[in-house]
Amino acid sequence: MSEIFLGTDIALVDGDFLVTSDGDIGLISGRDCLVQDIQSAIISSDRLSAFLKDEITEINSMDLAQTIEEIIEADPRVIPGSAKALVEEWTKESLKAGAIFQPIDEGNPINLVIGHNLGEITVEVL
Repeated sequence: MSEIFLGTDIALVDGDFLVTSDGDIGLISGRDCLVQDIQSAIISSDRLSAFLKDEITEINSMDLAQTIEEIIEADPRVIPGSAKALVEEWTKESLKAGAIFQPIDEGNPINLVIGHNLGEITVEVL
């Protein structure tokens, strides 16, 4: 049932199409589709990348967490007001934040770990 609400899309692995053993393009659906779309939105966000050049302050940390929440809640498959983010670690070399949000399918919340290290933003599901 969650596929109806959360969608179906082309599956991506490390930014490339997933090709199945028979040569077809792989598909992803349901919560996996939502997570893939949220990951892409966070990684490609110019708003998030801009923070990586900012001074590391408590205000900027709170602003970064709010920006992550806004990126997540911009997806209509996320219940408004359900996204919560917290910057756990932020240095000149790396960034680590956690986020949780509730999809509209009313299953369990989804937890993400967002990181930046060596010039690359990563988003993983816990």
